[in-house]
Amino acid sequence: MLIGDVLAVLSLVVTTGIALLCAMVLSALLFPERTTRAARQIESHPWKCVMSGLVVMVPVLLLCLALFQVPNPLARTAAVIVSLVVVLVAAAGSGGLARLVGQRIKRGHIDDQSLPEVAMGSALVIGTSLLPLAGWFLLAPLMLVCSFGAGVRTMRRPSQVKQVLTEAQ
Repeated sequence: MLIGDVLAVLSLVVTTGIALLCAMVLSALLFPERTTRAARQIESHPWKCVMSGLVVMVPVLLLCLALFQVPNPLARTAAVIVSLVVVLVAAAGSGGLARLVGQRIKRGHIDDQSLPEVAMGSALVIGTSLLPLAGWFLLAPLMLVCSFGAGVRTMRRPSQVKQVLTEAQ
């Protein structure tokens, strides 16, 4: 392995981490209500978020893999579009995860979240997923599935979410 290969992998990891940080902060700032609901879902029902994420994500990703194998360009385009939708839903959920972590760092109020707390929460989530072995193969996939599940769970109408939260209390 040459030094160029090492630097290429390192730059890929660093730029991916920066892009994830930006996506988490941006989703938390652009969609504060949705990410607040995602944070509440992750806080109150973390395992339901994980299970929702698995139930929806696994078939969708298998569908995408199958569509990528088809030589038809329209099928591959559909696979790319479906993959992007998965990423966007996971970004909304990960923005909620960043909001929750930032909230716990600050120990502040859930409705008044500022940029530094969300950015610190995002940095901690991404930094944790960069841990060798445990972060790569356990924590990062678990956080991704949980974020996707929280994003899926926040796609419901707000009245349904309020009803679920009042029933849980």
